Amino acid sequence: MGQGTRGIDPAWLGPRFDIFESVCAPSVLSQTAPDIEWLVFFDADTPEAYRLRATHLAEEFGFLPVWLSGEFTSSVAAREVVALLRPGDQRVITTRLDNDDALHPRYAEIVQDELGARTNGYVTFPFGAQLAAGEFFARLYPSNPFLSRVEAAQGEIGTVYAARHWLPREHRPKRIWTRHPAWLQVVHGANLANEVRGVWIRPSGPAQAFGVDAGDHEPAALGRARRRVISAVSLVGALSDRLAPRRRKTH
Repeated sequence: MGQGTRGIDPAWLGPRFDIFESVCAPSVLSQTAPDIEWLVFFDADTPEAYRLRATHLAEEFGFLPVWLSGEFTSSVAAREVVALLRPGDQRVITTRLDNDDALHPRYAEIVQDELGARTNGYVTFPFGAQLAAGEFFARLYPSNPFLSRVEAAQGEIGTVYAARHWLPREHRPKRIWTRHPAWLQVVHGANLANEVRGVWIRPSGPAQAFGVDAGDHEPAALGRARRRVISAVSLVGALSDRLAPRRRKTH
């Protein structure tokens, strides 16, 4: 759930666990694709109260908690993934997901469908959404962290964490354009890097897709700004619809 002393500070863990439990975990549980194994990495020095909470959540949402006494690295991720492989597995697909973010219910299904029988490569979804202060924002983010990688199961596994998502030229991911936001970033006070960079959209669609009750609160400043961004929202919608037919598949 975090690295260093900050990651085991109860003041940091409390809000993170709340978002994980209400936003992140339900989105993985609702995935339509079968045969998903979900690993959640925790600091081994996590306070006992949160270790117990993690254990209860693992039972509720069906993920495998991994307790790390050292730094989280791609080799650590690879070790845990390899341990889950079964005889006869031909390939392995790994997807990265932060504990305060969420995936659209069809995310994994679309990834598997787009990759087909491939055993090498990356895919990413440029169109997603952000949730901040009870409001949803559409965002186009070509080099986002929601990256997936497929590899041959018999070879040396690197996992998606071996790639730096902000440098897409390194791995040339296939970009999958969807008419719906494929992922959701939760922007809050404890984020290290996220900030609202999208444009406001009506909450009904993303709230239903991600199962998030954003509430009816609307900051006054945002309400005044809505008139200025509504045309941009329409442009984003038109752009995503226009680009989708140019790809081989739309979703």
